[in-house]
Amino acid sequence: MKSKITYIGLFICMALMGGCSDFLEVENRNSVTDNVLWSEESNADLFLNDMHNDLLPDVNKVTQHLDQFSDNSDVGTNWMAGYANIGNAQITPENCPKGFSDVWDWEGAYKKIRKCNVFIKKVTESTLSDSYKQYRISEARFLRAFVYHWLWMTYGGVPLIAVPLDNQNADIPLENPRAMAQETFDFIVSELGEIAPLLNDTETGDNAGRATKGAALTLKGWCELYHASAQRNPENDIERWKVAAKNLQIGDGNGCLQLGAGFRCIVYDQQ
Repeated sequence: MKSKITYIGLFICMALMGGCSDFLEVENRNSVTDNVLWSEESNADLFLNDMHNDLLPDVNKVTQHLDQFSDNSDVGTNWMAGYANIGNAQITPENCPKGFSDVWDWEGAYKKIRKCNVFIKKVTESTLSDSYKQYRISEARFLRAFVYHWLWMTYGGVPLIAVPLDNQNADIPLENPRAMAQETFDFIVSELGEIAPLLNDTETGDNAGRATKGAALTLKGWCELYHASAQRNPENDIERWKVAAKNLQIGDGNGCLQLGAGFRCIVYDQQ
């Protein structure tokens, strides 16, 4: 009799446990699944906004102008990284200056690029509206080009990665060769040229600060000017200057760029 009662008790417990399975499966509220993240525009915007946040400079690094990483840093303040690392001969493989706003940070830059690639891939594959895809994917491509232009100005040619790397997918190579400086430049200006007409002229309200047509054309023009400078154009090919001038005139013609008459006027306008 006692054994029967024990078996009945075990059977009841098992039945109760089976009936409460949904109750025990508690949703993890500390993370967001892919299905949830890319199912609504407001959720996807959280991911994109975080990409913008990654570009914000560290307040302790905004004063790290290039002179701080030369012998001129002897006149800098002690707390600046240029003086502390270079002036005091403290540079090691583990303690290498990352420059103004971390523009020399190779690892950090590719983490930002990966986020852009993930966003582009996930939004492209999602069921979000075509309008959202056009503007936000173009914005992510702008941010990716922005990071690549940092790397290009610093290192010249760099590996060009436009998809999220995945060690579970044999079709995506994990090792990417370094592109030539010209190839890297071509990639940047091509991306900016393609997305410029897809972006709005201006962004207001909650969207203020997002990439615009003028931002894309300005960055494209800046890269073309740098490409024409003596740093990248020692033979002074005049055609490079003409290309940069033409692009900046296009931006100004669309009302995207408003260039001041000179520094003196800017100072007086603020008074």
